[in-house]
Amino acid sequence: MLVVYWICILFIIFIYTSLSLQDVPLGDVFVSYEYVFGPVLFRHIGSALGINNVPSGVCSYSCSYCRFGRSLRLSIDRRPYSNPERIVGEARNMLTKDIDVDCIVFFASGEPTLDTGIKSIVDTIKSKFGMSLGIVTNSSLLWRHDVVHDLLLFDVVVLKIDTVVEDTWRLINRPHRSLSLDDILCGIETFSKLYMGTLITETTLLRKINTSDEELIELAEFLRKINPSTSYISTPPQLVVERWVRQPTEEELVFAQDMLASKLGEDKVSVLRAPEIEKFDVRGDAKEYLLSILNVHPLELERSIAILSMEYDDPISVLRELADMRAVKIVSREGRKFVVRYWES
Repeated sequence: MLVVYWICILFIIFIYTSLSLQDVPLGDVFVSYEYVFGPVLFRHIGSALGINNVPSGVCSYSCSYCRFGRSLRLSIDRRPYSNPERIVGEARNMLTKDIDVDCIVFFASGEPTLDTGIKSIVDTIKSKFGMSLGIVTNSSLLWRHDVVHDLLLFDVVVLKIDTVVEDTWRLINRPHRSLSLDDILCGIETFSKLYMGTLITETTLLRKINTSDEELIELAEFLRKINPSTSYISTPPQLVVERWVRQPTEEELVFAQDMLASKLGEDKVSVLRAPEIEKFDVRGDAKEYLLSILNVHPLELERSIAILSMEYDDPISVLRELADMRAVKIVSREGRKFVVRYWES
């Protein structure tokens, strides 16, 4: 009888392990997604599946406006942070659900280029699915040849460039102590000359920090050298941990747009006023969908409730349940409430 018992236990373990692998039957095998999230509508890329390939807090910067607060593991060392096979399997599973997406985008809770698994993931997704691939990076590792080679594989690359002034860079982006702004800017220029895809830049403006005439003139000159297809000007996320960070004024936004347009052309400069992730297309369990989004981006309480209400009659109770499980927590900023993932510090 004991032998039969252990055979049953081993059989259950085998079945559970098999269902965790990517190359088993598709359909709704995955009840949760470790890396892939969406579909969502990214404001400067379009409808996409997202890939979160780096754990929260692992980054080369600790940006003052980061939606997750200070980076817990500041690093410039590349290493395997993800499971490429699992990512491909999760993407395959999502793509069988009759979703309408333009591309797959690496949009991580840390700096995605820290993950050495990028090339394997991109090569496999392109060969198996023929999908366009994009990536949003803080640009800090572009002085490395291996990072440049990885980024050349993407169809769309979004480079974050908040400033080209050393002191401002250290104040806003709070980089790893080994990083050099001159090396990064040189790497960006080199990459721009080699890259054949769609190059986009994004600059986040902070009131009275990187909005002066001198700052914007130097930024505009640099952007003219790399000639992006579009240069976006954005504002800090709605939820910002550092209380000294302030939204730019309307005058600062208009001035920055005019300054960049004078160097790049009016058709190449745009101000982004919407959240980074604009719209949601819930597939599968709404709770799992919400948690996967919160892994990469906090949401206003109302938007979180709206996502849960697509499946649950009482979304507030579901949110309370997730909070009781310490999966999420609700925080307040300037009279507004946000839902964020609960991370052990």
